[in-house]
Amino acid sequence: MAEPLLSLKGITRTYGSGDTPQTVLDNVSLDIHPGEMVAIMGASGSGKSTLMNIMGCLDTATSGTYLFAGRDVSQMSPDERAALRREHFGFISSANSCLAITMRWALSRSPASMPHPGRATGGGFRIDWSSGWG
Repeated sequence: MAEPLLSLKGITRTYGSGDTPQTVLDNVSLDIHPGEMVAIMGASGSGKSTLMNIMGCLDTATSGTYLFAGRDVSQMSPDERAALRREHFGFISSANSCLAITMRWALSRSPASMPHPGRATGGGFRIDWSSGWG
């Protein structure tokens, strides 16, 4: 099998120090190969956001190894990690308010008004925020 695009081995993330450190990821290992689609799911507080932040180079692991395309992310400069975020990563937030806003906007559009590749449009789209968030 081909080399994984993302490879996490023994990833641990602990916050705080002293008497009450809090370990939110404990020895997580995961390989994601090119073309795979992955969903990170779990109960509230299970470490999903922490794992995504590490994978997206927004946070660093306390221990373990994270390789992107065979390169150790911990050995990359801040500019190299920023380039990874800019060129390779994207997130879809599961925040309920964002989903509600997106769904309201999508449901308020007729199919004819939706963007279509290759079709010129006369203007942009406007989202009406006047009725609130939810």
